[in-house]
Amino acid sequence: MVNKKDIAKKVIGKTPIGVKLKLAKVIIILCVVAFFTFPVIVMFLLAPDSNKDKDDAGCTVSGGNVSANGIDKFNENAKGGKLEGKGKEIQKIAEKNKVPVNIFMAIIASESQWGKGENATRQNNPLSVMGSKSIHDSTYPTIEDGLNAGAKNLYDVYISKGLDTPKKIGPKYAPVGASNDPNNMNARWIPTVEKIMKDLGGSEAKTSCSNGKGKSIKF
Repeated sequence: MVNKKDIAKKVIGKTPIGVKLKLAKVIIILCVVAFFTFPVIVMFLLAPDSNKDKDDAGCTVSGGNVSANGIDKFNENAKGGKLEGKGKEIQKIAEKNKVPVNIFMAIIASESQWGKGENATRQNNPLSVMGSKSIHDSTYPTIEDGLNAGAKNLYDVYISKGLDTPKKIGPKYAPVGASNDPNNMNARWIPTVEKIMKDLGGSEAKTSCSNGKGKSIKF
């Protein structure tokens, strides 16, 4: 026996109205699926990345400031060089990059001979940042660019890893026996930086890192 309802459905399905009804069903199904899956997708995209939080947390620095008298001492020693009169600017760059001002200034003074060495006068690279090049090929457009690059490097590679004193920084920053140090000047790096920090004075620095590292810097 022929089912009239089935025949009617088949006939309607082939008409424009039937096609539209099928399309409407498909659209409704897709909307329902989207309604339930969209919040899940949004939650996944907005969920915090725990690894990123660990990387971004880094370290915070308190203290390590240099007094006005210390900045005057820096400027006095820097006269005639590329860093003449830039004590205040160096202070701001250090603070912006979460680096203790006293250790930043001391490393600059040691590495660039108070801004009078060739790395400062010719390369605008007073902290001797090497990057992927040799020290002799690492140049910056301006001395300010070099200072900012040096501060960023100091925080990223040292301070954020808990290397926050000359004794901790020195073995990596200026390793004794390095091939680019034929005169063994790196052997004096740590005591030189410590002495300059003491001469500049200022407050004790304390770094607090998310990885639990960090220590007071006191001279």
